[in-house]
Amino acid sequence: MAATVASVCLVPLTFVLILFELTQIFNISSILNRLRPTKIPLNSVRPVEYAEVVLKDEVDIDPNDQNSILEHLDKVVRHLIDKSYQKAVNKSELKLPLVRLKVFLLHLERQNYDYSGFMTINPQRFGQKYVGKVANPQDILIFSKASNKGHNVECQC
Repeated sequence: MAATVASVCLVPLTFVLILFELTQIFNISSILNRLRPTKIPLNSVRPVEYAEVVLKDEVDIDPNDQNSILEHLDKVVRHLIDKSYQKAVNKSELKLPLVRLKVFLLHLERQNYDYSGFMTINPQRFGQKYVGKVANPQDILIFSKASNKGHNVECQC
């Protein structure tokens, strides 16, 4: 048993000794100290844009009119798409952006209404307008239930 343990321990020890001798012979440590990383912009990265909206806090929305809600969310999503195109480094090889809009609903009830009177929207139907413009048209909108306690969320658009 002792012979097998010793033979297993010899392999890593010899490897460490070989590395130590190589660093002494070729002075690798001084070479590694001179290397400095250089920042380069990545061209193949998919742009990602994210924003959060609290419907109750928006002043230009009529709670009883679903079209005004759709127009506001559409305006925010178009702004996010434009923002992703402005950030692009190489516009000729631009991938479709991944866009997420988190919509907070306070105290959601069963009939697709929250207590503030806003109707929810079908995310798949909303995303059909953005097929070919974003990478994720089926899940642009993410609805979230939020409690009133200490929850301050502002639109980042």
